[in-house]
Amino acid sequence: MYHTNDYIADYGDDNEIKAELRKRLAAYFECGFALPVANGTVAIEIALKALDIERGSLVILPDISFIATATAVANCGLIPVYADISADYFGLTLASLESKYNQKVRAVIAVHYAGFVNREIFAIKDFCKNNHLYLIEDCAQAFAASISGKKVGTIGNIGTYSLQSSKLINCGEGGFLLTDHEAIATKCDMLANWGNTDTYSKFDPHLPSSNFRLSAVQSYLVLKQLAMVDEIVAQRLSRVSELEAACDQLGVEPKIPAKKVGIFDCPFSLPVKSKMKINTLEPRVEYPMRKSNIVKAIFKRFFPDLLGTYNESNKDSEAIWTSNQLLEEVDFINISQQKNKSCKEILEPYKL
Repeated sequence: MYHTNDYIADYGDDNEIKAELRKRLAAYFECGFALPVANGTVAIEIALKALDIERGSLVILPDISFIATATAVANCGLIPVYADISADYFGLTLASLESKYNQKVRAVIAVHYAGFVNREIFAIKDFCKNNHLYLIEDCAQAFAASISGKKVGTIGNIGTYSLQSSKLINCGEGGFLLTDHEAIATKCDMLANWGNTDTYSKFDPHLPSSNFRLSAVQSYLVLKQLAMVDEIVAQRLSRVSELEAACDQLGVEPKIPAKKVGIFDCPFSLPVKSKMKINTLEPRVEYPMRKSNIVKAIFKRFFPDLLGTYNESNKDSEAIWTSNQLLEEVDFINISQQKNKSCKEILEPYKL
């Protein structure tokens, strides 16, 4: 009979399995530290808390992302400030970041949306460095993507990833953080494990921490997939190529960003031109994020004194035109959620 502890035969006890996952993730992403956690949303919250940003500070983020990017900010007592995106690669632009910046901003979250690399990430990094801002990369949908030889998530101060069931590498639910900064890594570790580091070499009972750890069983599932990650990525790229070919045959217009030297996109979604929202960006109708009811509910319930600052900081948000246009003209097809359908079945409803 199968027992849930049988996986220990491959890697040893629970702690050895978790340690091996940290090691393998850090090696794959070529960064100093990797910290598996309970999910991608928690990863963003831990990142923000580890940076000790003052309550009520502003955090600039793109208007288009899964709503967790904004709710994570709000749940930390910080103010999401929505900025416009590029129509070409669906990410935060340097120009929109500059237009939203003021002295109350302490951090920026750049999202590599739908598996497409933010083409301006290095310029955004320079802007953050010059203005003493923290840069977090939300890479929930961009596993394996890279730019100029660097995996996304290793460019800013911290990178966050999701291991939720629709992601390229997954364990049902899960996530992890990446950083090259030992002090940040230690703080993240302690926030996720009751004030302890993974080796229990340090303990801070005064840290407002909790249990956000990834289990050994989940870690084992991720390790198995990491061992065949090149094959998994190749399968995804092959599927995207098949979908693009089917688009051409059916008269559907894909909106995949133009390929550029030094940029490796690994699509999570297939964007297609359509006014039919068959595969809506996100089922909670929280797009664009500036129209989120959940974020406002968080402020009303937990930080009512910050609600006015949130509204004031986003009072001109209706001028965010590109994301408005994008949502009118493009539908994003979640590739994993459509894996049991043929390309024709997926794309037939979008025929012009």
